[in-house]
Amino acid sequence: MTSSEGRRPPFAVIGAIIGLTGGLAFALVNAGAFGEPWAWLIRGVAIALAIVVLVLGRRVPPPMPESHRHAGPGYLASVLIMVVAIVAGGQWLGAQGRTDIQPAWVALVVGAHFLPFAWLFRLGFFLPLAVGMIIIAAVGMITGAGAAAAALVGVWMLGWQAGHLAYRLRTAAAR
Repeated sequence: MTSSEGRRPPFAVIGAIIGLTGGLAFALVNAGAFGEPWAWLIRGVAIALAIVVLVLGRRVPPPMPESHRHAGPGYLASVLIMVVAIVAGGQWLGAQGRTDIQPAWVALVVGAHFLPFAWLFRLGFFLPLAVGMIIIAAVGMITGAGAAAAALVGVWMLGWQAGHLAYRLRTAAAR
């Protein structure tokens, strides 16, 4: 092992950073669907939650459960299926004249791609995260509020991550 390999962040840290940036992007890019002043409120909440995640994430060690032996290939398959579904579904929705719900479609697919992670990485954290994202995105697709739903999915992602970190910090302190 080289010295640079020994300093690589654990997979859980990389995943948390991806989730943080994804949630922030969903919220910041799509908040405008709410109009002013609500868009700025949503952006402010998202940024505040991102800061909380960054602060708490430095204080709470990442979970290191024993992953399923198929975690690597399962993760790769989940990401590849997600990318194909986002592109194919987005193209289909565009062809149907439903560009208004494309942001919610992306959010729904991203949420669905988290479902197998609970099993693959043996982290129950992913199940409520995924289900919440899917429900919010589906409501946005049904109601035609695709961008608004995607913004709320971003806030949900950041809020769930912040709440989970706060819970882990509190339970670690109680031990």
